[in-house]
Amino acid sequence: MNEAVRTQGGKFTVILFDMSPEERKDYRKFLESRGIRFIDCDRPELQDKKLRLPDGHPNRELNELLAQWIEPLQVVTDRSPEARSIHEPIAAKR
Repeated sequence: MNEAVRTQGGKFTVILFDMSPEERKDYRKFLESRGIRFIDCDRPELQDKKLRLPDGHPNRELNELLAQWIEPLQVVTDRSPEARSIHEPIAAKR
């Protein structure tokens, strides 16, 4: 998968979470040996049952936390009309 992503110009990254300490160690070792980037999301919040659906999958709140941990908000410096948020009012033309 790493090679397929690279040939298309992308950057493949594996996200590690919901693993035992031994699994985490093995995955880290494998990924490091292959030069594959990874994000180690080993956080105590992952054990909070209030952040899970009945089947164990992450609920909305946990998905929002995961998004914050993985990719912090990026500041947009381009203020051209194409870059504005859809919620930003467009200045009236004079």
